[in-house]
Amino acid sequence: MAKRQIKAVKKSATKAPRAQARPVRQSARGFDAASRGRRTEKWYASQSGINSLLAMALPLMRDRVRDQARNIPWVKRSKRSWVANVIGTGIRPIPQTPDKAFNKALRELWNDQVEVMDADGILDFYGIQTLVAGSFKTAGEVLIRKLYRPTDSFDLPIPLQLQVIEADQLDHRYSQRLDSGGRIIQGVELDNEGQRKFYHLWEEHPSEMESGYAGAKRIKVPASEIIHVFERDRPGQQRGYPGMASSVIRMLDLMEYEDAALVRQKLGAMLVGFITTAGGGDEKSPLGEIENGDVPEAELETGTMQKLDPGQDIKFNEPVEAGSSFEEFFQWQLRAHAADADVTYEMASGDLRNVSFSSIRAGLNEVHRIHEQVQENIFVHQLCRNVWGEFVTLAVKTGAVPMPKDFVASRRKYLRTKWIPDGWPYVSPVDEARANEIDSRNGFTSRTAVVAKKGRNIDDLDQEISDDNDRADALGLSFDSDGRKDKKTGAMDDEPSTIAKEETAPKKPAKKSAAKGRAK
Repeated sequence: MAKRQIKAVKKSATKAPRAQARPVRQSARGFDAASRGRRTEKWYASQSGINSLLAMALPLMRDRVRDQARNIPWVKRSKRSWVANVIGTGIRPIPQTPDKAFNKALRELWNDQVEVMDADGILDFYGIQTLVAGSFKTAGEVLIRKLYRPTDSFDLPIPLQLQVIEADQLDHRYSQRLDSGGRIIQGVELDNEGQRKFYHLWEEHPSEMESGYAGAKRIKVPASEIIHVFERDRPGQQRGYPGMASSVIRMLDLMEYEDAALVRQKLGAMLVGFITTAGGGDEKSPLGEIENGDVPEAELETGTMQKLDPGQDIKFNEPVEAGSSFEEFFQWQLRAHAADADVTYEMASGDLRNVSFSSIRAGLNEVHRIHEQVQENIFVHQLCRNVWGEFVTLAVKTGAVPMPKDFVASRRKYLRTKWIPDGWPYVSPVDEARANEIDSRNGFTSRTAVVAKKGRNIDDLDQEISDDNDRADALGLSFDSDGRKDKKTGAMDDEPSTIAKEETAPKKPAKKSAAKGRAK
């Protein structure tokens, strides 16, 4: 009896976990993404953290995206279009400090510093922005090192230049725990608070080291001297990865498909004739004697009349066309790549055949919102803001601009600036200009906002207008664009118009007509 009770207890104990596991499996089936079956049996979804994934995949992924950006026209065009929309001719600063004289001094000094910002002496600061954006698009990240150089030796307004470094020089294989409680993750050293302290860089690009990794030297650079531009996709992520990586395999297959179709069309375009004989194969060839088993070949020329022997006939090949579905299939695959690259299909392909006004406007509005997000959250916040802070601090310390009295106590106030990217061209210039005018007149926006939207500085624009007016007045010119003129009469605002003169002049009594006098 006791044994039976023990067995019963054991059976109930073994059934309990199964009973508890059953509701868990049933709840998982409530989500298709968590279901297990024939359709998902080959789907492997990694549970690894983002840093572990990048440690294994980053170098090869980066190399493949770069290769396609070099060799596939549509990928190259997507990259170029994306950079042109995000950076344009440059994202420019407008100082926003309460001291107008300080703002003017900073702008004048900045215009001089921009020209010599590149440590290699090839680009200006806005060219550096373009280089950084292109590297960011294909590699997913890029490093900029701040170099402090003497102004006299390098002929600089302030002792600062920037060196753009490819992300390959940040050693992705170097990760370890530190005795201090910090850690190094793929070349980025963090303290025990998770703050970046150092970057461990190779002195040269790994692929250009003559002695390879064995003789390579790694240097430790303070994080305060490095600007690391990348998009953080997951919390805790320390390295960036290419934004066009998810369409790499698709584009590889698409190029192979296109290449096969191209070869097929090429072969099909070749006119090939086959001479057949009704009898056996012992007849004499009409093209000559057969030597060593090789059938002689003939080339057709214009006007050729080839005589054949009795029983012989000539047939031509019938090439197979690429098929009517080729273009549609190719377009859909290219649309997937464009979505991955954050551009429209029209930007990636240059194909505007089936575009309407409403469709292109809707597509551009959506993709421009993405570009604005990248401009503000990545390039302005990570790159431009960092460079501007260094620029202002060094300008004040070296005496290149007069230091405000409360600069030390209120430093942040004097670092305030607004970065203005290039304005995007209007899809419908007349309609959008009217919309801006209506918004401005009704107080829904300001001239400053409208001008900034076009990528201009309101101060520069107002100065240009003032200079134009002074020049026109000096030369005795008058234009309808002059806002000081009365729109109806063309007279200046400070001069009475002809209509006003007529309205204010005393009215003379009307003369009686002769006909009316004779009637009386």
